[in-house]
Amino acid sequence: MAWNEHLTTCEQPRRCPHHDDVVLPAWWWARMRSFAPLDANPEKAVEIAMLRINKFKGGKHVSAEGAAFARDAARDALPAAQQPVSLEWVKQTLACVAGLATWVHNEGEPLTREHVLNANTRLRYLEGPEGATTLSKYSRRNYRLRFDKLAVALLGSQREVIKGRKPMGQPDVLMPLTRTQEADLWVWSQGLRPITTRQRVQALIATGLGTGTRRRDFHRIRAWDVTRDADGVHLSLAESTSTGSAIVPARVVTCSAQWEDRLWAIVESTPPSHYLAAPWKDTEPNRADQDAVLRAVLLNEAALPPVHFSSESLRNTWFLRHLEAGTPISLLKTQGGLLTASALDKLLPFAAPLDAQDAAARMRCTTTATTATTATTTVPGGQAED
Repeated sequence: MAWNEHLTTCEQPRRCPHHDDVVLPAWWWARMRSFAPLDANPEKAVEIAMLRINKFKGGKHVSAEGAAFARDAARDALPAAQQPVSLEWVKQTLACVAGLATWVHNEGEPLTREHVLNANTRLRYLEGPEGATTLSKYSRRNYRLRFDKLAVALLGSQREVIKGRKPMGQPDVLMPLTRTQEADLWVWSQGLRPITTRQRVQALIATGLGTGTRRRDFHRIRAWDVTRDADGVHLSLAESTSTGSAIVPARVVTCSAQWEDRLWAIVESTPPSHYLAAPWKDTEPNRADQDAVLRAVLLNEAALPPVHFSSESLRNTWFLRHLEAGTPISLLKTQGGLLTASALDKLLPFAAPLDAQDAAARMRCTTTATTATTATTTVPGGQAED
């Protein structure tokens, strides 16, 4: 009553700044801030929650299949809810899951937990053009957080909570690509639509596999930062901050021969002052642009990538190719923007082994050492490398 009386005279009733001036009962604040539990006894609260869940039928926008899926998911996720469970948790969980499951069912996709709660499915539902387009920005954020927790509770996988990315475990994120995977990834990128998605994804792949560019550096590269001369294609990177706030000096990185033509073709199709991560604009990328490349990949339902990849895995692949080619560690450290060479230790097990003759020639420091792989290997673009 006190609050309503105040709002009748407040000059800003919809955004009242006088909350602290109105004395409200303690129970009211407790309920609004912590969402009062269904019962003080945790076991009794679970019983009440089960009754509410079993009665859930959804609404006119929820199919019978979606409601049934939501009931099963909410029942199994109850132990993971904050105890004693609150009415808010029950209502919001049922509403979120029922909406997602109904959308999946209407799309003709399998109504299994592994598919419905998959990070890719959830992302398409929240961000895709055919998903939950009526949700506000704040509702999307709340749905995303609740889906993340449900995925962990029901699928038992921490990697499901990664935002805006295809779900990957730590080994998948860092794993270097094989030659075949490099070729498959480039061929796949050529079929991406629309053209904006293809441009930014191909730029990420070409700079990652050709110059080992960090993710934070990739979003700052303009077309005029890439030059070409008789010695190849070169990328100029400005000074940046590494992990632990250490400063990585500015450097010029020469692109690998097998990727220089692809990188240069991307540069030629981009206005000089525009960014490779967003060829259609010349303004400084903001925080929302940081995940734009991988988000574009995830939202492309028609052609998911043939292999897990990230800026880290592309960069590690670039390091591995140079280790196999015998690039001096001191040069690789400088070109890669490394403060120490210890980061390369984890990549050594992936290097192709040398035969006895080649190993002996290298240890004698002769110039007759051959490459680690003598068989012909297909590389992106249909070329072959001996």
